[in-house]
Amino acid sequence: STQPDMIIKFAHFLSDEYKRRGLSDPGVYGEIYVTLNGKRSSLFIDSTVNLAQENNSWKHYNWVLPYKR
Repeated sequence: STQPDMIIKFAHFLSDEYKRRGLSDPGVYGEIYVTLNGKRSSLFIDSTVNLAQENNSWKHYNWVLPYKR
């Protein structure tokens, strides 16, 4: 997905599911790439950020990386 709000929602879903299964503090990390107009794909989010700890908001997400041309 290239929609940060959906990425966060899915990360929270995964975290909640693994907590329900007994993990005390699961981390959710992603390696997500994006491409535009046939160009080479580039990393979309910072893969070192635990998405389960990020909040869904209308503000800029610092973990979304600028698109490299």
